[in-house]
Amino acid sequence: METGKTGKYLKYAIGEVVLVVIGILIALSINNWNENKKLEKVEIKTLNELKSDLVLSYNDIKDDSLAFSRSKRANELIIHHIENKTPYHDSLNVHFRHLFHYATFSIVRTTYNNISQTGSNIISNDSIRLKLSVIYDRWANLYKEMEERYLELHYSQNINPMILKDLELNDNNISIPRDFEAFGNKNSNIQALKFSVGMFEEFMDTQKAFMIQIQTLVELIGEEIIRLEQ
Repeated sequence: METGKTGKYLKYAIGEVVLVVIGILIALSINNWNENKKLEKVEIKTLNELKSDLVLSYNDIKDDSLAFSRSKRANELIIHHIENKTPYHDSLNVHFRHLFHYATFSIVRTTYNNISQTGSNIISNDSIRLKLSVIYDRWANLYKEMEERYLELHYSQNINPMILKDLELNDNNISIPRDFEAFGNKNSNIQALKFSVGMFEEFMDTQKAFMIQIQTLVELIGEEIIRLEQ
């Protein structure tokens, strides 16, 4: 009888242990699920913030590209008038107003910098992490280098001296040539205008490629947000 009671007690004890273990495993599973959900919420929030930053940057580049296109066209028309010895007309005023679009671009880095400081593991998608690095560490630096090497240097060495020496403000506060014929006969002015045309063209090509990179990443982030929210 004692042996039977002991056997029953052992079975009961083992059953209790099994139930406790199962309870612990269930609790851990629930806890892990809750932690994963918390991490997912943080990731979704971070992805949304990244997406907003990238959209702002995209729109900034787009605005600059439109302005560069306008300046390129203005320079081409001024060159055309000079080469064809067309007398100055008030219609050229608007083109001298858009002679040189000087605006430097800075990509919105707020969220990306926060991720870099806290660790990129918050973003679980490897493709997104890779593309973020390509855009922020490669493309943004390339664009900044182009600005310093061409836009800023060309303005300081050629455009600004030309404005100071050969242009004056009219009644509408637009810089126009003091003497259009003399302006056109000055070879350094022609070369500066032609360089601007080529430079703006180069910038617009780079901006187009940059915008494609950003748009691709924005779409990828959007898809990832949808996946995580399901």
